[in-house]
Amino acid sequence: MAERSAPRDPGTLACLDNGVTEFHRITNLNLKNHFYAELDRHVLHLQSLFRKKAASKGKVAEVLDQLFASYDLQEQGDVHVLRAAVLRALPAYLHEDDSTFLRLWHVEQSDDPDTEDFS
Repeated sequence: MAERSAPRDPGTLACLDNGVTEFHRITNLNLKNHFYAELDRHVLHLQSLFRKKAASKGKVAEVLDQLFASYDLQEQGDVHVLRAAVLRALPAYLHEDDSTFLRLWHVEQSDDPDTEDFS
């Protein structure tokens, strides 16, 4: 595994933590739990919407079709897999580049998320 040449910016993580803390202070809700609860509430509708788009023609439809073909090979009862599929489909549906839209964090490779390049 390659070593990082530049240290992580602790200020970025502190800023993210401050945002989560401020959200909790204002709403008295845990941001992460609230996000996943709302995602779970809409995930089946979003999946249906994205699958309808995947059934049509065009570049976006091809990307969504490939994504859901991979999803269909996974364990269907796993809520984490469904969440991941819907979140991965969102940038394609919005015609966005998913390399800048989403950040993947591999916890087995690092204890902290890579927050460099956040603006």
